[in-house]
Amino acid sequence: RGFLLLVEKNNSDLTCKVARYRVPPTTGQLPEVAISRHISEMVMQQKSVLTSDAQEDDRFAGAQSIVLAGMRSCMAVPLALHEQVLGMIYVDNPYERRFSEDDLRVLTTIASVAAIKVEQARFLAEHLEKQRLEQELEVAATIQKRILPQEPPISEGLEIIGVNIPCHTVGGDYYDFITSNPSNIGFCIADVSGKGIPAALLVSTLQATFRATIEQPDLLEALGRINKVICRSTPSYSYITFFYGLLNIHSKSFTSINAGHNAPLIIKKGGKISRLEKGGFCLGMFERVQYELEETFLDDGDLVCLYTDGVTEATNLSEEEFGEQRLISFLQENRTLSLDELSKQLYRQIENFVGEAPQHDDLTYVLFRLQSDLADGETIIFDIPDDED
Repeated sequence: RGFLLLVEKNNSDLTCKVARYRVPPTTGQLPEVAISRHISEMVMQQKSVLTSDAQEDDRFAGAQSIVLAGMRSCMAVPLALHEQVLGMIYVDNPYERRFSEDDLRVLTTIASVAAIKVEQARFLAEHLEKQRLEQELEVAATIQKRILPQEPPISEGLEIIGVNIPCHTVGGDYYDFITSNPSNIGFCIADVSGKGIPAALLVSTLQATFRATIEQPDLLEALGRINKVICRSTPSYSYITFFYGLLNIHSKSFTSINAGHNAPLIIKKGGKISRLEKGGFCLGMFERVQYELEETFLDDGDLVCLYTDGVTEATNLSEEEFGEQRLISFLQENRTLSLDELSKQLYRQIENFVGEAPQHDDLTYVLFRLQSDLADGETIIFDIPDDED
């Protein structure tokens, strides 16, 4: 018999990949390959094994597997490359003819060539798998990009800007604008637990559910429905921090619900800070949740900042976080800048703070500001850019 066994990368077990028999099994199925643990341990220590009579060899005294198999002459050599054992080649012979040192040298040569081929095959397989995953991530990233607004809505008397920079090719952050009613505009921001494709899939579920539900008159009922869908369609360990606020352009009221998300900041024209914290648990944690609305009134010049924890938890090489206080101080000091310039300066501030430190979370924020008074009953026209094909 002859076997080629390889070490599995995930658990270091030896698995038979090729089996050859002088007399093929009559059952049509290959019998289970059982190699003596004594022989396997010696080979894994990069030692070759040659025995002319395993039954009489002192090295295998007491080895029941050898005794029961009636093994006589056998050889085993490691498949080794760069001092790493990739597997082994094992042959045994129950007949009178015994393996010699010459046989062992031939088998060792074969094993040396086989080790190179095995490593090349593994490298190629890993390369192809990496390519496949990269292609999947590119497709997922394209889908994710289409989910997010291509441009913010344009409204007289209102500045809006949204920024999303995923940490990985596919991120778990989400923001959106709802502009179906000319008097109202909705602002949403969310952070999905996890990273990569699973997070992107959950973002897709959230976006579809949110868009289909949020325009009903009762915001509390709408969020309750969204929460139930997330609970029933995702694993128990998945959850979403979520914030939604509805701005009435005429009354300047901002009605919001915070489901476990970082509290958005309102920077008043004079620099005073307030937070939008009322709401309830994160989406997807509990199916039966009571949420609470919060209503506040904005004045011209008030700046509102919605953000995910990728902003405040951005970390530098000293493992120091950017933090909420730095964000507040920056917004207070720069609140009179145009939103476009304010957004660029904020990103630059975070980028300079983290320096060369690798980041492990997406960076997302939405800024909006009321600019001027509007006459009661004046029509607001939203210009929503078409999505790119």
